[in-house]
Amino acid sequence: EGWHGPEGFKLTADRRSFYRDDGRDESRYDDFDIPGLVPLITDPGDCLVFAHRTQHGAFSNQEEEDRLSCAVGFRDRAHRIDAPWDLPASARKFACELPDHLKRYADGYVGIDPGWKGA
Repeated sequence: EGWHGPEGFKLTADRRSFYRDDGRDESRYDDFDIPGLVPLITDPGDCLVFAHRTQHGAFSNQEEEDRLSCAVGFRDRAHRIDAPWDLPASARKFACELPDHLKRYADGYVGIDPGWKGA
């Protein structure tokens, strides 16, 4: 809202990424020479926390294991997430064992299924 992308770039039609404004067709830009870019080099197990509207990207995974990411969002309780997996047993157990005064925080929790692969 009100942001047009970094200098020399235009936002894609879906406003999810941007492309170099050089007269060529729109295609997502996947390089890291963007004006104002601040690279954060991390180690396996590190955690980055940033506002959800922060333009961000990731370098390619150089490890042998899959790299997982986890998004934590705050939403109105009435907004339900339709996850494409069943709530894992470990998440059901976690929610069930919470003290009563904390159970409301697990309402609507979808858990993480590390075996799920998107289409």
